[in-house]
Amino acid sequence: MTKDQIKKIRIEILCDGQPALQLFLHKDGTMERYGSGSIPIKEDFVLGLIDKKIFEQLLSNFDEKLLDNQGIYDHNDKAGIPINYSLIFLGQEPNFISYEFRLGTETKKVTPLLTYIDKFVNDAVSLTDEWYKK
Repeated sequence: MTKDQIKKIRIEILCDGQPALQLFLHKDGTMERYGSGSIPIKEDFVLGLIDKKIFEQLLSNFDEKLLDNQGIYDHNDKAGIPINYSLIFLGQEPNFISYEFRLGTETKKVTPLLTYIDKFVNDAVSLTDEWYKK
């Protein structure tokens, strides 16, 4: 799959089994969001339409070469509270690319890929914050 074929982006962060962020962005501008990445979630679930350019902007910042690195990354050191990052790029069904990272909030040595994915998730939150908090 290439970036041009991605139609939806799904992001989920679970912290100690509780949702901290659920974000679903569609190429057509539909967005579903619950939370901001911390627990407990104090915000409401929101569904609506955003500017399609937000999807395009977020995806334009993603390095297409990383699409080949999908998989489950289960870190040996899960110090602190267990946390799971999940990022899924969905194309024309049944095509998808999925990343899952399992670690702890106090894990010290993380892969450069997780650092990159974490920045991507933070960018998604930042780009949708103004709309989400209205």
